[in-house]
Amino acid sequence: MKQARILSVVRRWYYGRSGALEPLHLYFTKPLQDLGCEVTTFDHFAISARFGKDRATAMLLDLLARGEFSLMLYQSAGIHEPIDTGALRGIAGKTCTMCWNSDDDWQWENWTSQLTRDFSYVVTTYRKVFETARQIHSNVLLSQWACYEKLGGPAAVQDIAFSFVGGAYRHRNGECRYLSNAAGLRVFGRGSRLVRLGLPFFRGVFHIPFLAGEALSFEQTNAVWARSRVSFTPLRGAHPGVNGGLQIKGRVFEMGNTGTLMLCDQNPALEEFYEPGKEFVAYHDLVDCAEKAKFFTFHEDARRKIALRYRERTLRDHLWRYRMQALLKVAGIRAAESVSAGAAAIC
Repeated sequence: MKQARILSVVRRWYYGRSGALEPLHLYFTKPLQDLGCEVTTFDHFAISARFGKDRATAMLLDLLARGEFSLMLYQSAGIHEPIDTGALRGIAGKTCTMCWNSDDDWQWENWTSQLTRDFSYVVTTYRKVFETARQIHSNVLLSQWACYEKLGGPAAVQDIAFSFVGGAYRHRNGECRYLSNAAGLRVFGRGSRLVRLGLPFFRGVFHIPFLAGEALSFEQTNAVWARSRVSFTPLRGAHPGVNGGLQIKGRVFEMGNTGTLMLCDQNPALEEFYEPGKEFVAYHDLVDCAEKAKFFTFHEDARRKIALRYRERTLRDHLWRYRMQALLKVAGIRAAESVSAGAAAIC
């Protein structure tokens, strides 16, 4: 079988900060390679920042014309795309193009929906967006975040009782400071030093790394999750969005292979993927979160049972190679290395 050639148009560095890999750069390369695909990457953010939008667009079009790619996966920026996506309309007849969007809950109506004109398919991770948009746009697909299992499994020793790893920005700074005092939460990543110092978040602080704290690598992030018996998992975005700003965050699946217990906002949308009380624990407010964190850090048998079922469900249904194989199928591409896709990999 001829090896499928994939072009992943994706940012390499997380928010442009070298040293911290953008999650989608990993997810749009390694799982596809595991399926036997040849993957080329194009960092449209960095190239546009260096050469300008017009030059970046021309460079991408030239690469597509020369590359003989079966599929282009494109990471959307949101409101301001780094290239002129309208220039891609003529490519759709030669190469299947898929645009992946992660914040559609608040961007779809005014922005993301317009991208349906420019790509063969537009992928959303929000079922409500999909069900509404599909009535108008036949090229909208539903997929979801997932876990890349090769990052590693559970740690031998879980020496952190309760943790959060990620960006402690805006309202999350206050949440983390409260849980630090009430339940011993340990915070890692950007904004972590502010929390440890008991200082509120302020605009521009992430440009002062010695005060805010640096973003962690994937390996470091997974190591913290694996060492943590309970992981604080806020599901509210920085933007109020719809449904109170509740989202399905990538971390919901990313940490599923690490052996930690997910303690998260109560979000009915999450119940499509995991069973509450059996595969994760939800909290109603921060007081409830603190109480449940303390309970599960002191009741290891109960914690371990939920964490084990969470890991088993993740490995069975929510791996990136399952999601990617489903996307390849839509694009008419048969993966060289076939896998038994998890449940509801894509609609």
